[in-house]
Amino acid sequence: MAGAVLKTCARLLGAHLRQFGFEADGLVFRRYNSGGDVVIVELQPHRSFLGDTQFFVNLAFLLEPIWRHDGYPPGTRPDSSHGSWWERVNPADWVDGEDFVEQWVVADRAACATVTARLVARLGERLPVVLGWLDRDKLRQAVADGVPVGYETELWLLAEDGPSEELRAELFGSGSPDDAGVADVDRAIWAYAHRAGR
Repeated sequence: MAGAVLKTCARLLGAHLRQFGFEADGLVFRRYNSGGDVVIVELQPHRSFLGDTQFFVNLAFLLEPIWRHDGYPPGTRPDSSHGSWWERVNPADWVDGEDFVEQWVVADRAACATVTARLVARLGERLPVVLGWLDRDKLRQAVADGVPVGYETELWLLAEDGPSEELRAELFGSGSPDDAGVADVDRAIWAYAHRAGR
């Protein structure tokens, strides 16, 4: 029954997200820009022994060059675990001194519409900001304004401007790309910067 309830919630959420250009893929919803960057909303099942249906809601952003670097086979589509930035969309804000619950709880199929309406309202607080990141100028402005977009996102975005001393310092400190112990991803970002800077 839990699977059927979660699918009903996904169907209702998908109808709302379609208005924002998202495509449904089971419990994962994606919206791409023309460059291949993607915003992801995912319903992640959570085991419950109480007879209800529980799930987490993950919101993620992924730059296309990161996905390409990660080397997934053609036809593979990202989910929220691949995001270079992600956060949970919780049923309520955390309040100091109170129990905090991350998972959404649906008693039965009849409650799906009510829970999904609450979820849509919570997504409405954050989704417009993250969808804005699909525009490179808005993403760069978010970084300039100190908005957390994910450290990996910031590095790959900086690399798009070509190699720079700032990028070199972020990736290698005072060392060199050839030093032992440099992470492969840091070398890949540096190589991407050289290709992008041509």
